[in-house]
Amino acid sequence: MEWLNTESEIDGEILDMHRVFAEPVERHNAIISFCQETLENYRRAVLKDGFQKEGDEIEFFKIHKPYILGLLIQYRKQLSFILEYPELPAHHLERSVDKKIEKISSFLSLHRGFICYLKLGKTYMDELYFLRRNRKVQSCPIMNGFNFDPDFNTSHDFLLAAIKADTAFQQFLLHKLIPKSSEVMDFDGEPLLKWTGSKVALTELGFAIFHSGAVQNGNMPLKDLMSLLEKITGLDLGDYHHTSTRFRNRNNPTKFIDKMKNSLLNWMAAIDD
Repeated sequence: MEWLNTESEIDGEILDMHRVFAEPVERHNAIISFCQETLENYRRAVLKDGFQKEGDEIEFFKIHKPYILGLLIQYRKQLSFILEYPELPAHHLERSVDKKIEKISSFLSLHRGFICYLKLGKTYMDELYFLRRNRKVQSCPIMNGFNFDPDFNTSHDFLLAAIKADTAFQQFLLHKLIPKSSEVMDFDGEPLLKWTGSKVALTELGFAIFHSGAVQNGNMPLKDLMSLLEKITGLDLGDYHHTSTRFRNRNNPTKFIDKMKNSLLNWMAAIDD
């Protein structure tokens, strides 16, 4: 497959565009055009020459195509975000970003089995996932703007590209939240509270406080609130958006909040007695 570009060559081209185009919209458009052109060259080569053996076909649809297609989807999403939210107040941007991150976390959680398969380097399902003769085993809906050419798609190459794109887009969104509100206090030394519950419980509490609007009339960004809880307790809550997906998918999504409510009711009942 001499017509393939290596990942380092693709990354080099994109890095050059980051250097040449200072304006974000112009830069994203250039990168999107490059990815589209590369994919079209791949498509023509596949239709013309095909693959000498199934191993080559699996390698292409598992590694090479999802890499460039993932970049195309990623930069399209980033461009859409830039155009949709050119200038927003910090707290409004925070809410918009949080919603998008939660949506990504839900998508990644939905496909965690496939993601685990990839991360562990498994291959026993590769023939089903990455050979075109099995493409009828559809893994996820095709996004608008992407033509599902049966001779250039397998059942899972698009899903793999979408996972790569959303993972990168999530980092792009998290970067938007890096600036911290000056209203968040800095604590030095030991944590103010020794939290003996689980990190999931603290995360559940943080989301409950945020969505209740009880702090700063609901104008405190979620990232700042979670950062404050981390500083108070000394715990690292990690990817709290992913954690929120976990407790939302439980049989009882408000397990800790319910426990707090019952404890308070029990105390009230004991006092009344």
